[in-house]
Amino acid sequence: MKSHYIKIETFIRENGPSMYRMAFSYMKNEQDAMDVVQDSIVKALRNGATLTSEEQLKSWLYKILINTAVDKLRRDKRIEIVNPEAFDELISDADEPFEFSELEEAVDGLPLMYKHIIILRFYQDMKLETISEVLDVNLSTVKTRLYKALNLLKRTVEETEL
Repeated sequence: MKSHYIKIETFIRENGPSMYRMAFSYMKNEQDAMDVVQDSIVKALRNGATLTSEEQLKSWLYKILINTAVDKLRRDKRIEIVNPEAFDELISDADEPFEFSELEEAVDGLPLMYKHIIILRFYQDMKLETISEVLDVNLSTVKTRLYKALNLLKRTVEETEL
């Protein structure tokens, strides 16, 4: 049991910035994103005994993070517009500079089940199999939702270009 807690702690230390970026992609606010990460860490440490294998650690922890973010959004029932300059600063350690664009707004406008997949696939660079584990849905469902999400994004971006 104790080894699971050590693995959780190590994973959190190594992946803290990635967890924060994921939380920020949902919350659009630095303080709320920090709260979500902190609450997720507390939940993970409290429930570490439920983790059955190390291989599931990443998907298990990201599932906690996503559920915590969605729960907070539901509780707060609010949408905040992010300042593009602040967003650039927060992800400045990325390989390429990020530009806030119509595409980012289109992702924010997606229904939650599609937004989850886009964030996990393209923001977190997760494989479809891992996304399936995180969201607890079949791999074929992930593929279908990804295809649908990409089509919705394409349509939205094309409409804004007209």
